[in-house]
Amino acid sequence: MKNWLFLLFCLTFTFVQAQFDLKDFNQQFKQNSKPIFLYFSTDWCGVCKIQEKEIEKHPTIKSKLNTDFYYIKLNGESEEVIEFLDQKYQPNSQNKTHSFVTEFVPNKDIAFPLWIILDENLEVLGKFSGLIKKKNFEQLFIQIKKE
Repeated sequence: MKNWLFLLFCLTFTFVQAQFDLKDFNQQFKQNSKPIFLYFSTDWCGVCKIQEKEIEKHPTIKSKLNTDFYYIKLNGESEEVIEFLDQKYQPNSQNKTHSFVTEFVPNKDIAFPLWIILDENLEVLGKFSGLIKKKNFEQLFIQIKKE
């Protein structure tokens, strides 16, 4: 039983370490700016779960997202304050969609999963709701490098 508890603790610790920390991003971006993929999902979104499996299934996509870009996964309905590059965004008390999401997309147009792509100057390169397949990721990567 102790071995199982220890294993569970180690797996939990490893999982927590693998998550991207926005505080680290806020410091890293100032020193090394590169394009940003903001990925908003929710706990209830079935397509979001498919998207995450799609990324996990293709190591080249996952690797590119994590090395050539800042890939930030966020809960679009988070009840936490989000600090993004020295600006704080509060949870929305009137509806579930976080104010950080509505900074990019009007509330009536939001569907998850939601992708926001920013360049090094924080200009919006693109917004996309829905599943992005491997082929489309590859096209996006090529297009972003051209700009």
